[in-house]
Amino acid sequence: MKTKDKEFKEFVQEHDGLFSSHDIEDTSGIDMVEPMSEIEFEEAQSTDKEENRIIDKQFKLLYAYFREIEIVKMRYGIDYEDAFTVDEVGKMFGVSRERIRQIEKAALEKIANSNMKEILKDHYI
Repeated sequence: MKTKDKEFKEFVQEHDGLFSSHDIEDTSGIDMVEPMSEIEFEEAQSTDKEENRIIDKQFKLLYAYFREIEIVKMRYGIDYEDAFTVDEVGKMFGVSRERIRQIEKAALEKIANSNMKEILKDHYI
């Protein structure tokens, strides 16, 4: 496992020209931080894992939301020249036609139960 210091030095080396060697070698004037105890380190890692788990979950939700929106837009030809069939959309997303129908139905139910219905009605009808 790479340390943050090694990762930073590799980043600097990969982006040569943005930093001088003085930036990564000279640590004078920087207050050195006391090393963490093993318990502090484990607690910090535990917190990092929890934060990463939450971030991963948020990205998955965001992707699911994006996918629902895009499927509805594609199925109804919103922001596209023509509407796509469930088969075409399924191939684009790498899922079955039935899965596209399920996602579309769930997205339309969400729209119907929100204030977005009125916004869309005013905009597209």
